[in-house]
Amino acid sequence: TNLASSLMFDVIAEKYNAEVSRTQIGEVYLIEKMQDLMNIKNKGLENCFIFGGEGSCGGVMFPNFNNTRDGLFAAAKIVEILVNSGEKISKLVSQLPKYYSYRKKINLNPKDKEIIINNVKQELIDEGEDVDHIGHDLRFSKEKEWFVLIHPSNTEPIIRVISEAKVDSLARIYCEATIELIKLVISNLK
Repeated sequence: TNLASSLMFDVIAEKYNAEVSRTQIGEVYLIEKMQDLMNIKNKGLENCFIFGGEGSCGGVMFPNFNNTRDGLFAAAKIVEILVNSGEKISKLVSQLPKYYSYRKKINLNPKDKEIIINNVKQELIDEGEDVDHIGHDLRFSKEKEWFVLIHPSNTEPIIRVISEAKVDSLARIYCEATIELIKLVISNLK
């Protein structure tokens, strides 16, 4: 899955002794990662089930079946889970870990994108955050408690900030504080 996907996946994976691999945002990165994992699986890794999701479209990919988003196959998998569990979907959903997320965006001059990201990264490091810089994205987090993703769009002159936390107010505060930090960095460029 990509960097913007919920921490819920990490919690569920841990419960089943599985791993989550995160990629840059974009279907192409997800497909590349799944192909790499399929190559490893084909070299003898047993009990390995690989699937991927791209949050920007809600699409799910099952490379053993089809290496592209497939809503009908995803729906069939959900029906299979319902039949095997004997539960209503509402009960299964209520058992998922609960996280709250916020999304905001801020306009920028596209030519300043790289310097803004680098300056924001330095500000976060100076404040003691452990920042992952993957592609053009910045992500910082506290284990499975919360995360903030700073994602400069490849198609629009904006930066998106996505936050998630177990506590609704914290997700909102992290998102708003990060937007304010980006605004400060942009104002210092002028």
